[in-house]
Amino acid sequence: GKLAAALADADAKELAGTLHALLGEPATKEGEGWKFGIDLDFGFGKGSGKDKSAAAALLRALPKDKQRAAALELLNGCPPGTAGAILADFSGEEMAAMLRDASPEEHAKLLAELTREDPAKAAAFLAALSPEKSGAALSLLVADANDGADAFGLSEAERFALFGAAPASALENVKPPTALGTMCASTLTPAEAAEVLGRLSPAAAAAALEGMSGEEVRQVLEASAAAAAAA
Repeated sequence: GKLAAALADADAKELAGTLHALLGEPATKEGEGWKFGIDLDFGFGKGSGKDKSAAAALLRALPKDKQRAAALELLNGCPPGTAGAILADFSGEEMAAMLRDASPEEHAKLLAELTREDPAKAAAFLAALSPEKSGAALSLLVADANDGADAFGLSEAERFALFGAAPASALENVKPPTALGTMCASTLTPAEAAEVLGRLSPAAAAAALEGMSGEEVRQVLEASAAAAAAA
């Protein structure tokens, strides 16, 4: 039988548990069907070639409604990092579709997990969301950094990797805009802050700079000028 078909009636918690258990397994075993005590395969022969893990391959084979339920459960019911490790095999559009009903907090949590897996995937996920949804998720990450709560567990290097690759439309929807400037000044180097803010429109950059002290603004502007001179 096919494992995806066998799990057609499983609830989200059961699906997420199965996916978590398969995370460490490769998507294919030299073309052989998967054997979990009995012959069970995912129903697409040697696999799509897109997936590194059996977990991602199984998730891809599930119906869309099951994908959405399982993705949310991976975020909320499995150990931290599970969702990012599995969903990183999907495109930004595929992730956005699976998490279309997710809250800003859930989007932010996945962004943090994806950033630790592959910052390019986090950027792709942001690009696939609407500017309003991507901005709302980034706003939570910005507030977390400014509050020092560190609920999302991003290091300074990871934070720059995410915000340095985020679409300008997402950055420009961070609320309030001054919070983005504060985060850049307090958690990034002046050169990194200049790179992030340099991707904004002049009006959005000016609004973000209002979240910095005069000295911080001077350092960012000097770093921006130095980068332009070196280009």
